[in-house]
Amino acid sequence: MPATESNRIHHELNFNLGSVDCTCHYAVAPEVLRTLETWFAHRQLPRNTVQLVYLDWFLTHGARLDRIDGPAFVMLHTNGNRSEAYCRDGKLDRTDGPALVTTWSDGTRWDEWYHDDKLDRADGPARVRPRPDGSRNEDYFRDGKFIKGEYIPAPTASPGVNIKASPRGPAL
Repeated sequence: MPATESNRIHHELNFNLGSVDCTCHYAVAPEVLRTLETWFAHRQLPRNTVQLVYLDWFLTHGARLDRIDGPAFVMLHTNGNRSEAYCRDGKLDRTDGPALVTTWSDGTRWDEWYHDDKLDRADGPARVRPRPDGSRNEDYFRDGKFIKGEYIPAPTASPGVNIKASPRGPAL
């Protein structure tokens, strides 16, 4: 029987790629998982290798990033940078916030809203990127099509008011 959303098994993989810890949540057809587990039953592999073999097997056998209650993919770098991707059925997609979130070690956060793997947001910019000087770029997209881009200048201080600029992010 072909895999459908209702009969897929959700499987979490955790692995390390040098200075990056990764967590992936995949929706996997039961027959793919059974075949992989049978293959593994006859082999002795180190734990981290097992996770990477699972990842390779999933990618070549139709597994898709998929999670309902949080990010389907998380990368955490040793320097504190963190990336999260919210996916449904292998596509960037989230209805209650940005689907792609990058938080830099200094607290700067870049957000991108996606629907069905396309930049899309009806009630605001689909891409928001703060800049080191406190200004930000906002790009508006509908169904993956660029509508307009805006540069929002940094707030200016009134006499006697001290406004702190947003944390420094990477060079754009």
